[in-house]
Amino acid sequence: MPTKRSDKAEVPTTSGRSVMTVTLTVTAVPHTLEVEPRVSLLDALRELIGLTGPKKGCNQGACGACTILVDGERILSCLALAVQHNGRTLTTLEGLMAEDELHQLQEALIEHAGFQCGYCTPGQICSAVGMLREFEAAAAQPIEVMQYSMASYGAQFREVRVNEVTGEVRVARWVGSFDCGRILNPKTATSQFRGGIIMGIGMALSEETVVDERSGRIVNRSLAEYHVPVNLDVPDIDVRRRRLYAAR
Repeated sequence: MPTKRSDKAEVPTTSGRSVMTVTLTVTAVPHTLEVEPRVSLLDALRELIGLTGPKKGCNQGACGACTILVDGERILSCLALAVQHNGRTLTTLEGLMAEDELHQLQEALIEHAGFQCGYCTPGQICSAVGMLREFEAAAAQPIEVMQYSMASYGAQFREVRVNEVTGEVRVARWVGSFDCGRILNPKTATSQFRGGIIMGIGMALSEETVVDERSGRIVNRSLAEYHVPVNLDVPDIDVRRRRLYAAR
């Protein structure tokens, strides 16, 4: 997606790295930040501005949990750089409310229990709002235009044990049930189930992105400092598939 070019002041830091001054208008509030050129828009919104609407899921532009609106158009904020959006107007889930009233899509999801676990819901709502605006601006298009929020849903239950002495947390048991539709590649689907569970355990218990607020630099940017789950942190995962619909 093309972005507007604008002059940005580049400021050298004491560490020898350079940061750039950018202004992001989020929900009608301007925020002036000093960030390194490599800081993603998602990290700027979450770590520097403190918004919790856009979520970091896959961090690869596949899951859509980070979807926001930029000048009314939906983008994946994990794949965009903060410095590319200097002077732009951004809307996250927090900005969709009108005073104290929820957006119609938010009310609909609550009424029909469509939010499931809720993690990717902010991205889905922003993508849907953007899609509806695209419909208004052009002729109706197929539902595939909602490409940033294709997802299956499920329910997950877990048993967690905490060591009374050390406070150490262990996941003892995990049961998940997922509605996936027609599975074309069982081996790939099995890997996706296992990977999603392990990623969830990691993000809940060990993973954390630490950012230097002075420069926007990610402090723990290597696997030596960024803690991810190991074998001891993950219980045995037994994936079983069951067809609940008649073959056509």
